[in-house]
Amino acid sequence: MSTDQVVMTARQRLHEHFRTLLAQSPLAGMSEWVATGAPPPRATLEIDGRPDLRWAFNQVWGFSVPCAEAVAALVELSPLVEIGAGSAYWTALLSAAGADIIATDLAPSGVGEHGFEVAAYAPVEQLGAVEAVERYPDRAVFCSWPTQGAEWCFEAVGALRLRRLFAIIAEPPDGIAGSTSLFELLEHDFNILQRVALPRLYDRRDSLTIYRRT
Repeated sequence: MSTDQVVMTARQRLHEHFRTLLAQSPLAGMSEWVATGAPPPRATLEIDGRPDLRWAFNQVWGFSVPCAEAVAALVELSPLVEIGAGSAYWTALLSAAGADIIATDLAPSGVGEHGFEVAAYAPVEQLGAVEAVERYPDRAVFCSWPTQGAEWCFEAVGALRLRRLFAIIAEPPDGIAGSTSLFELLEHDFNILQRVALPRLYDRRDSLTIYRRT
């Protein structure tokens, strides 16, 4: 067996372990929620004291746990383009909920740098974030958990014209998503239209915030 095959086999076994953990948790319904676009309300999904579940969810799905309230808020913004879509579970879920949404990510399909599979749950157009917002100028822009310290989300948000909508799932500025320049731009050049609390997965502090460029 080659080294690549050994790595692939180990990865598959690890993912099977992660899926088993999730299947025995309040997140057991994720596949159904994504397929139907109907996750439960936030109040039923609070998970504390389980760092193993956070890690398992990150590896199988991504970083943010969906809830009914967030889905309703995002569907109202349709049509959307998601930047940095990763596994594209949010795009799949929102599409099932009735949104017109296009997923984009600069990374090619396959296992990404964060462990989950890019384009695992919906087709992803291989585009950089700035290119995506410029190619789809009439769509609201959505981003879940932009890379900590990276500037691609800041650059994309900076390319938005006046009054264009931007929805982001992230922790507060002192958290581990996005960059200082991104949050400074949002504070100075955008108005907050809505903020939606998300289920807390162990020590995560993320929420959905919807902005309009002023």
